[in-house]
Amino acid sequence: MNNILLKLKKIILKIFFISIILFLILYFSLWLIISNYFPKELKNIYNKNIENYLTDEQYDIILFSHNGNKKLKFKWYPFAFDFISTIISFKNHNYLASLTASTIVGEYFENNHGKYTNIDWHIMNYGLMRYIVRKNDYKKCINIFYDNNYMGGFNGENLLGIKNACDYYYQKNIKDISNEEFISLVVLSYNPQRYKINSEENKQKTLHFMSEY
Repeated sequence: MNNILLKLKKIILKIFFISIILFLILYFSLWLIISNYFPKELKNIYNKNIENYLTDEQYDIILFSHNGNKKLKFKWYPFAFDFISTIISFKNHNYLASLTASTIVGEYFENNHGKYTNIDWHIMNYGLMRYIVRKNDYKKCINIFYDNNYMGGFNGENLLGIKNACDYYYQKNIKDISNEEFISLVVLSYNPQRYKINSEENKQKTLHFMSEY
């Protein structure tokens, strides 16, 4: 009876260890496939030269709005956590990289309508985000995202980009506006319908932001 129990324990342990090994092989295989499954055009879009049109102070303000401080270094999270957080838009240190990837992939999908599925979108978004995290260029992320961000509408058209919004709402070059005016634009970008530039909600949110900053 004891011999049978010992043999059974050995079989169970073997099955357990084999299962772990197979799981790890599958895990890393998926990581390799998904991390590299996105068109080269997406890399090219991210890598193209983009003007740094904001001041250092304005970059700090945006980083503070996303990360709660003025310094940001993307983190290399485990594959599963990073993938899940990207899908559900969970805010982590890589949230800005995720927003940037979504901006690039979203435009790419519009230009290639019907060519890819929603699953392709998630995989490409994840792969590009991991690529951006390796580059760790937060200024480029800010430029790409805030150049394409919806900032309200006028005359039936969508106003895109914080630089265009500055010109439209304040008739100034974005480097010439005050911190308070710039923060009001950042607040507007959260939700242009709720935080309209001259609304009381925008003013209160801007003052709160300034006191924390």
